[in-house]
Amino acid sequence: DGIFYCLGPNGEIEFQFQSTGYIRTTPSVQMNENDAHIYFGNTAGELVSINQNGHPREGWPIQFESALKTSPVFSDIGSDGDYEVIVVSDGMNVFSANGELIHFFPLESGQTTSCSPMVLDIDEDDDLELIYGYSLGISAIDIKADGNILDWNVYRGNLERTGFTDDS
Repeated sequence: DGIFYCLGPNGEIEFQFQSTGYIRTTPSVQMNENDAHIYFGNTAGELVSINQNGHPREGWPIQFESALKTSPVFSDIGSDGDYEVIVVSDGMNVFSANGELIHFFPLESGQTTSCSPMVLDIDEDDDLELIYGYSLGISAIDIKADGNILDWNVYRGNLERTGFTDDS
């Protein structure tokens, strides 16, 4: 129905947000100093960001050419203390928390994907790799700068895919 529902601990609706398309992705959450930033894609090709009260955040949504089939993840790509939003749609896209496209992105693959990206340091060289699978294989993009892995750097927030974040 295109409505994002936020449920409280007892199952009551805390808020709802009407999206312009059907929501087919799992939401991703990044905790900020003052609130939570919630991200999800829709069939209208939008990457939406709302705050913990269900209000759209400034600079969002981001419009893509086709429906988003993947959930975003987060990391501090530039090691500047601010998180970046990483999402795959016909290639790798990296945005600032304010919705601005980061330099060098998007990196188009020309391939379709329904796999959310991962951000890891797989070669243990103290910089980050952005990894995602697509119809013909896997892509790993080595960011040649210091970066920090943050909570929710893989699909559903952790390798167990629980969708749980500890905000304490």
